[in-house]
Amino acid sequence: MTHPLKAALGSPLYRKLLAIRLTGQAGDGMLQSALATFVLFSPERQASASAIAAAFAILALPYSLIGPFTGVLLDRWRRQRVLFWGNLLRALSMIPVIWFTAQGNSGVGLGISVLAAIGINRFVLAGLSAAVPLTVPEPSLTTANAIYYRAIERARRKLRTAQTVDERIKARNAIGEATAKIWHLKRKGQAQ
Repeated sequence: MTHPLKAALGSPLYRKLLAIRLTGQAGDGMLQSALATFVLFSPERQASASAIAAAFAILALPYSLIGPFTGVLLDRWRRQRVLFWGNLLRALSMIPVIWFTAQGNSGVGLGISVLAAIGINRFVLAGLSAAVPLTVPEPSLTTANAIYYRAIERARRKLRTAQTVDERIKARNAIGEATAKIWHLKRKGQAQ
């Protein structure tokens, strides 16, 4: 009998899915930290308490607005189409975010654009999570889900303990390192 960890990481579809989930989560985190720096920590903007509350509401709203409908919609639509169109919409939703930040505008337009971008990303990540059972054998499902959350937690822990800017940059690369290790396992498995 194969160990659940070997069975999960032995699946090329699972490794691909895991790498996509990790890079999607990393992109979402980079967007959030960049926008927090742009809106909240910019000395020329001097964010008010209401601006800070609005920024946190924008980050939390996708969970509340999209969460209740995600499962129903994912069950009705083909996951491949959801992932294709979701990623395309996510890329297109970044255009107004880039435009507003290039203009130095941190108003309502930027808030709506960010809400759309994060909401689409949450939907895509939920679709990727829902696809895990299709990529690994059932006895390895718990292990497969644990691998993803362990990699994310490791990156968060590194970021929390970082003291300098250099350490923070290295901590943000932790998800990239985990993704590279997954791809290394893929190449190593193909060579055997």
